[in-house]
Amino acid sequence: MALDSWWAETLVQLAGLVEDPNWLVRTLAQTAPWLALWCVQEGRAVDAATRAVIEQRSIRMLRSEQAVERRKAVQTLSEMPGEPLRTRAVEPLLQVAEDDDDPEVAGMAIRFLCGMGEEVRTRLGPIICNRAGQPMAYIPSGTFLMGSDPAVDNQGDIDEQPQHVLELPSYWIGKHPVTVAQFRAFVEAAAPKLQGRPELDKGDDHPVIHVSWHDALAYCRWLSERSGLPVTLPSEAEWEKAARGDDGRLYPWGNEPPTDELCNYNSNRGTTPVGRYSPQGDSPYGCADMAGNVWEWTRSHWKPYPYDAADGREDLSGGDSVRRVLRSGSSYYEAGDVRCASRFWDDPLYRGGGSGFRLVVAPGSCGMERR
Repeated sequence: MALDSWWAETLVQLAGLVEDPNWLVRTLAQTAPWLALWCVQEGRAVDAATRAVIEQRSIRMLRSEQAVERRKAVQTLSEMPGEPLRTRAVEPLLQVAEDDDDPEVAGMAIRFLCGMGEEVRTRLGPIICNRAGQPMAYIPSGTFLMGSDPAVDNQGDIDEQPQHVLELPSYWIGKHPVTVAQFRAFVEAAAPKLQGRPELDKGDDHPVIHVSWHDALAYCRWLSERSGLPVTLPSEAEWEKAARGDDGRLYPWGNEPPTDELCNYNSNRGTTPVGRYSPQGDSPYGCADMAGNVWEWTRSHWKPYPYDAADGREDLSGGDSVRRVLRSGSSYYEAGDVRCASRFWDDPLYRGGGSGFRLVVAPGSCGMERR
C-alpha cells in the first residue's frame, strides 16, 4: 500500500471526522502502521485493542525485506504512546539493533533503546561493541570529580583547577585507542589521500599515531555511517571519568605513582601494543592505555574550568584556529603528565608523533536519549 503525503494527510483528516476512528485506524494499521500512529498522535482517541494492532503490525514489519518499511516500523514503535507498549517493543528492537544489515535501521533502534533505562542500556553493550568493531566500556550515568585539587595532587597545573563535581549521562568508550589496523581499514575504504603514510606500516595492534583532530573525526564519521552508531570523539569530561571513575583517583589504577608495569611513560621506546598493561594498569571501567602510550584527541575546545558543555566547548565546527584538548600523555612524558586530570592542547591540524584517539558512543552527547 503506497501512500503519498496527500493521501496520508487526507486519511488522517478522515480519522478526525468519523465518530469512532477505531475501525479506520485498525484498517490502516494492517498495511501502514506508521500512518495509523499518525492518526493517534493527531488526537484521535482509540482503544487499547487498536493500539495493540498498530504495535503488532509494526513488529511484523520489522522483518520486511524493504529497509524503508523497517525504518517506518522502528519509528512507529519508538513513538507509541504508553510505557507498556513501549516496553513490549524492547525485545524486537534489540533484535533489530543486533541483526539488521541497514545501519540506519539499526541506528534508529539503538537511539530508542538508549532511552529505555539502565537495564536495556546494559544489554545493548555487546551490540554496541559488535557494531563498532572493537571492545567498548560502558560508563554509567552519575557524578565524578573533574580536575585536580592542589591539597591532594601536588603535580596538578593551574589549568586543571578548580576541581569540581560534574554529572554525565551514560555512554560507551573504547577500551583502547584506535589501532593501526583499524585506522588502515578506514584509509583503504574512505581516505585514499592518507595512503602511504609510514605509521600505517607499524604493528597492527599499536595505537595509530600522527593523526590530526580532523583525521580522527573523519574516522568517527566513517564508522558512524558503517555501523549506525553515533560515534564521535569523547569530550574531555567523558575521557576523564572513564579514566578515573567516581573516586577522584590520580591515575587509572589508583593513587600509586606509575611504574613500567602499569603504563608506557617516560621512555624513548615509542608506542606499545594496546592492552599491554592490562589489567593492572586499567581504569575502574576496564579501559586500557589511559595513562601514557599516546596522547588522545578529544572533541573539546581548550577552555578554563569549571567544565561546562553548554558554553560552546563541544562545538565541532569551531575552525582550525580553535585549540583542541588532548588527554593521557604519551610514552615520552613523565608521571605528572599521565595523571587522569592532566590536560594538553594542540591545533586540530597537528599530526604529531604522539597523537592518537579513542572512540565514544555517547547517547547524551549525541542527542540519542529520550527526553
